[in-house]
Amino acid sequence: MAPILASRRRLLTSVGGVTAAGVLLPIVERSSEPERVVLPEFRRRGDRDDTAALMRAAETGRPIHAPAGRYLVSMTAAENLPPTFRLKGDGAKATVFARSYSRPSPFILHADSGSPNPRDNFMDYRIQGLSFEDDVAQRGFSEFDYLVMLNGVTGALIEGVEFRGFRGDGLYIGSSTVRSQERHNAEITVRACHFDGMNANTRNAISVLDCDGLVVEGCTFWNVGRTGGPLPPDPMNPFTGVQSPGAIDIEPEPTGFSRVQNVSIRNNLFIGGGGYAVTLNMFENTGKAFQRRFSISNNRVLDRYGGFSARGFASGSDASIPYDIAILDNVAERCRKPFLVDGMHGLRVTNNRFIDCAEEGELGYHRRNFEVKLASNEFLRVGYERGFALWIRSSDGLVLRENTFLDCGLRDGSRGIPIAFVSGVSTNVSLLENIVENRSGRTTEATTVFAEASVDRRTLTVSGNSVRGPVDRGPTALF
Repeated sequence: MAPILASRRRLLTSVGGVTAAGVLLPIVERSSEPERVVLPEFRRRGDRDDTAALMRAAETGRPIHAPAGRYLVSMTAAENLPPTFRLKGDGAKATVFARSYSRPSPFILHADSGSPNPRDNFMDYRIQGLSFEDDVAQRGFSEFDYLVMLNGVTGALIEGVEFRGFRGDGLYIGSSTVRSQERHNAEITVRACHFDGMNANTRNAISVLDCDGLVVEGCTFWNVGRTGGPLPPDPMNPFTGVQSPGAIDIEPEPTGFSRVQNVSIRNNLFIGGGGYAVTLNMFENTGKAFQRRFSISNNRVLDRYGGFSARGFASGSDASIPYDIAILDNVAERCRKPFLVDGMHGLRVTNNRFIDCAEEGELGYHRRNFEVKLASNEFLRVGYERGFALWIRSSDGLVLRENTFLDCGLRDGSRGIPIAFVSGVSTNVSLLENIVENRSGRTTEATTVFAEASVDRRTLTVSGNSVRGPVDRGPTALF
């Protein structure tokens, strides 16, 4: 969805653009945007940091220019940016807004419209050409310390901004700081930004609780998200406590009013870190609350714990409106787990490449999936630690079509099963024109049905699949 751009108009300097002497005058472009104010000019003697200066500048209602330099800013939930806010620096490496520790506060920037009605939203925010910075390396993980929080904002553009060393979330697009306090965001674009978790001891780069119309494009995400582990949580050790959701986390709360829809996450690069590159944690689409229409496309994920996760609460014939999720044209390489899909109704995984992933992708975990389709994906050397490329649990209406499974399985060739139904009951399954190929000796059989699983043969469709190379047909093989 296109960002809202500041209006411009062109004015001629004379009628016809020609003087009496016959000299052609240039067209002069003038901006309708008001003149900018300069942030350092609002500093006052006695200020502990730059927070008060920023608020003074913002209260003028004019765009703020922050020249190259380092600014110390922190805001509490009681401190609030104005209804319109524009802040521009001289580049992310030159203009740095670092968290001020002169007083306790959870944010560098905080905006809250104070109203559940989107008509009262703060409008037309711009944050460009600067960086936000915290000190996760020295201070460690802190879940509720954010860099930027937006609640009840419409038409925000965050462009060319770096988020570095955040201890909790980098950017939080939320619904107030108080649980069950209703706010709605709309038309937010995050473009060409860089999120650097430094030591992967963070929560998420971007958390989204409520937004209609979100674009995240052309961004890079480095070392975002704690891996977690069996030991009690230690804020200085990312391999303890609970795993973070990942880089981008869509996480509406069960408030009955959360809305997240029309989301596009495209052309981004994710490298390193715990959790998944993109996580969708959905509730059912009921009443005022709905989550639908997601496109995750043309992203590249390297050396992370996981590629993509989509988890919902679909509940059979009474399942809510389909989520309408498309995961397409992505690459997940050297991730431990390529994807996890659980409790989904209406999801497509199309034309992706999953390369050298240690574990299998999973369809189903705790809940049944409905109307899930995997088509034209490549699984290359997936499952080299566990021996599987794809695990399937309870499902209804699953379609696997034109997928390629090449050299999937353990490196020593003792077990390699691309498609495994491992538990639960699967009905209305279609296996169409898939290719299983064994070139390196890793793959032992194409498909299998575990003893704990049941595939309804009456509603099973199998057609046009091919097996190439030395691959056994096990006793429960489906093709």
